[in-house]
Amino acid sequence: MNEHGQIYLGTPNKPLSIPWYFGQFEQSTLLTALALLDQAQLPTQNRIDPSIIIRIISSKICSNPGTNNGIFPSSHDKKIYSSENHGYTSSTSIFKQYILSNCQSLQGGCGNNWQHAAILCSLSRSLGIPCRIVTIYNTACQTDGTQNNDIHWDTKQRPLQKLNSDIICSSHVWNECWMRRHDLPNDEQDWQIVDSTPVQMCDGIRRTGPCSISSLRNGELSFRWDSLFIHSTINGNKLHWIVYPDGYMELLDVQENIIGTKIITRSLNNEFEPEDITKTYKNLKKLSDRNDNLAERTKNDVDIELKISDDIEFGDNIILELNANNKSNEIRTITTALTIFIISSNNQKLIFSHEQPIHILNLEAGKNDNIQLKITPQQYIYYGKQDNIIVKYYIHSLIKETDQTFTRDDNIVFNKNDIIKPILDEDVIETGKPILLGIQIANTLSRQINNGRIYIDGLGINQIVPVNRSFAPKESTILHIKLYPTRIGVSRLYITFISDDVYSSTQIIPLEILHEPIKEQNEPLLKTNTETLSKTDEKVDKQTKENEPISSSNISDQEDKTLKNEEQQPPLKILSTKISDEYPDDRTSNISPTKFDLSSADDDDDVDDIEELNLKKNQDESSPNQNTDSSLPQDLTLSLDKDKISVDSLDGSHDRRHETDNKQQLK
Repeated sequence: MNEHGQIYLGTPNKPLSIPWYFGQFEQSTLLTALALLDQAQLPTQNRIDPSIIIRIISSKICSNPGTNNGIFPSSHDKKIYSSENHGYTSSTSIFKQYILSNCQSLQGGCGNNWQHAAILCSLSRSLGIPCRIVTIYNTACQTDGTQNNDIHWDTKQRPLQKLNSDIICSSHVWNECWMRRHDLPNDEQDWQIVDSTPVQMCDGIRRTGPCSISSLRNGELSFRWDSLFIHSTINGNKLHWIVYPDGYMELLDVQENIIGTKIITRSLNNEFEPEDITKTYKNLKKLSDRNDNLAERTKNDVDIELKISDDIEFGDNIILELNANNKSNEIRTITTALTIFIISSNNQKLIFSHEQPIHILNLEAGKNDNIQLKITPQQYIYYGKQDNIIVKYYIHSLIKETDQTFTRDDNIVFNKNDIIKPILDEDVIETGKPILLGIQIANTLSRQINNGRIYIDGLGINQIVPVNRSFAPKESTILHIKLYPTRIGVSRLYITFISDDVYSSTQIIPLEILHEPIKEQNEPLLKTNTETLSKTDEKVDKQTKENEPISSSNISDQEDKTLKNEEQQPPLKILSTKISDEYPDDRTSNISPTKFDLSSADDDDDVDDIEELNLKKNQDESSPNQNTDSSLPQDLTLSLDKDKISVDSLDGSHDRRHETDNKQQLK
């Protein structure tokens, strides 16, 4: 499994990827997973069920309110969303801090839903449970289990915030884990939905899943866990109501199938391309009875369409453009109201609201025109950083002549600022040598950047570099940072820039760290006589006849067999030993030594062969610098040291003993 991946945010039309290092094979990841299971006091015999394990791990990503039993503190205990947690670009950096703090919750922020999903993905994979990250666009994050999400308006075309409790997020990230569940029909094995981000519900804090995707798609909502709740988060309509002073409500508008419009994950074929998996989650259903009743109403004679750009950066002017087309034969008066809400992304609390003056347009018969509504940077940039706040707009248009209404509400999705650009001259570095990393910082904004910090993660580096200066608008400079990697291999550096005003997109640099190279060896390896070895191999065949008396007949038979074997003996392959720079610590080669039994050497020719073999070996040991071919006998082993190469006999004493015995037989 790949330890590097992408997490997708953005919009359905323009997904934005966030690089992330999961590190499921790191020691800190497995230690964290086991520590969380121990904290839950889950007995060992119950750790065989992956659904139970995943549900427990999921509940430990964020602490419960008033406790300190999770990796992150509770999101419902803090009102200020700290920026320090945004420096994380890997799961391992979070796990290391968690272990070093004696398994206490991290300080500085409760994280967000995509960081929770990334951590759960790493923990699941470390335990051997396949897991991936999934992004759902236009998710009903706090639903009551119904498929309708209600938006309430007053008679002055303004939203009623106290009644609008249903929250629809532009994007939400959760996990899918592959497992077999014996509580499902036919012991189904499928992707299971798990969401570790806590949701404040009427019955307390809820973590969802695992929930079978196939059961969800088929509408089988009676199986555990949280099937009904998850189904309502990705299916449903948005209903707009007008609330009169006496409490009577009237339906104004319906946005059909607006919940869960698109579901994506990282593609298996291309890391940087998303894969649309919406069809695996649900089948688009026909309009509900309520929508059918609405369609039977008198058709509207003014078509209104909302357009908004997908390329908006934090600090830009936001233009909301309404295109109105009058299909009637009479003039139409359109009044449009725009309301802006600034909401905390942590606890969904309202920070600030702004009501712009009502815009009036007199549209001639058969004509079309545009209504431009603007949100200026001064209306939202002073209430928090990009990831700390949500800019939400409410638009209510009313045609006075027909009481036709057009209502829309949504969140503004900002692109990440590409403020930094890493510069690296070499992508292959030898171990022990520093990396000179250049980072170009270009302030493309119209305001000054203060108190910047550069976060660097990867190859054993986890470093925060403060930038002790400010950057004026349109100013560009290059900073040089010296880094010392502690990991060897091919990996990536993750670089992020964060300041009081901006949060840049994460940049990645592929990098390879090599072992310290070994000096080139000019001394050739020793040569042995292949003909001698071929004769020596024949002694194995003679072991079956070692008790047979020697006679002239069997000696002739042996000589004929020896000549025949010599003709059939293939030449010895030359073993080429290459000293690899990647493995300098290996002390022995991978040549398998073979030990020969020479105890059956009982004729004169064989004794001569043995003497020749031992004489050759002694000569080679006395002159290691001899210019010979690179071949080794099968009874020798190669030893590679850092500064020398030596060839030692595997069992030299055995050979010398038999050599003495054979000489005594000759006497």
